[in-house]
Amino acid sequence: MEELNNKIDELMELLNNDNRIIKLEELKNKLLSDKDFISKIGKLKDLDIYSKEYLDLKKELFENSEFVSFKELENEINYLIMEINSKLNTLTNERRCKHENN
Repeated sequence: MEELNNKIDELMELLNNDNRIIKLEELKNKLLSDKDFISKIGKLKDLDIYSKEYLDLKKELFENSEFVSFKELENEINYLIMEINSKLNTLTNERRCKHENN
């Protein structure tokens, strides 16, 4: 179990230094500091998803190259996380005791 914890710590260190994670954090901070962008996101949440105003606003948001880059990195990292979780589940399932009392 200690070996698994060490490997997880190493993985966390790798992820924290990964250029994608660093870039995602930079883009997130930049987008969050953009008051106009945040206002549009807030407005989007209040609109009917089938309205023309919603579709126009969403299109406008996706014209922002930083937002598009953020969403692409976010998706890439989510897939990476799914792969990591899948491998971790395999490791932890193999190491579980198969005894009937557990």
